[in-house]
Amino acid sequence: MLLSIFACLCLSLAGSTTGTLTNGTDDVIFTFVNRCTQDLWMGAQGMSNTRPSFVFNGINFFVPNNGGWHLPAGATSQISVPFDFSAGRFWARTGCTGTINADFHCETGDCGPWIECATDNVPRGGAPPVTLAEFTLNANNQDYFDISLVDGFNLPMTIHVVTYDDSQVNPDEYWCNSPECLFDINSICPPELAVAGSSGTVACYSACMKFDTDEYCCRKPCCGLPETCTADKWPVDYPHEIYEAHCPQAYSYAYDDNTSTFFCRNTNYDIYFC
Repeated sequence: MLLSIFACLCLSLAGSTTGTLTNGTDDVIFTFVNRCTQDLWMGAQGMSNTRPSFVFNGINFFVPNNGGWHLPAGATSQISVPFDFSAGRFWARTGCTGTINADFHCETGDCGPWIECATDNVPRGGAPPVTLAEFTLNANNQDYFDISLVDGFNLPMTIHVVTYDDSQVNPDEYWCNSPECLFDINSICPPELAVAGSSGTVACYSACMKFDTDEYCCRKPCCGLPETCTADKWPVDYPHEIYEAHCPQAYSYAYDDNTSTFFCRNTNYDIYFC
């Protein structure tokens, strides 16, 4: 997860948004595309020292659109973020009802009671389980990004690199490639991890988020290192059997970053849902 990394620190798609190359100090453009059959409500959160939206507990937060906006089925929306946007996360809320700025709540990714998650200048993440797009831009002169299922899943997602400086040759398979999680994990979510909603299973918890054990959450004393957080310590191998097997490019558990962290530079991004 890039949020924890920051704290301690190209696939071709039809219909992709075109963009111009950024130079490392320009704003970065994010385009969100709702290819689902249902309306979505976006959630957003991040940090920026150069252009904070507000300061909370001494931290400079940048929260586009006050942290939330409506994205109807089939629609596209666009935002720009500062070049030093970090610990950024975007998610889609589903099954939302209520008054826009009074009692607005969602079946997944909820940050209510408002449609804008940070209406009162308090940063709020989406209630898990929810599929996350995580970004830290221009750290060590490159962007780091991933699809995180560490807390769980609610919707399929693709992060698409729009344009990038191809003069920066890097043979690494994670360089400027576009991670995706296209499989609907809700369709195979076991009952003990499933979140029921108006249309059946609407989200699927990760084992760590559901059971909160040191083994599943890769915590000390037993499992606080990559070499000790292993499947032989898990009563049921949910991280691999449910998540990794169907979305191998996504973060499935705490030390899964060697197969799920992507990086690029001087680029804009599209994020597709469904």
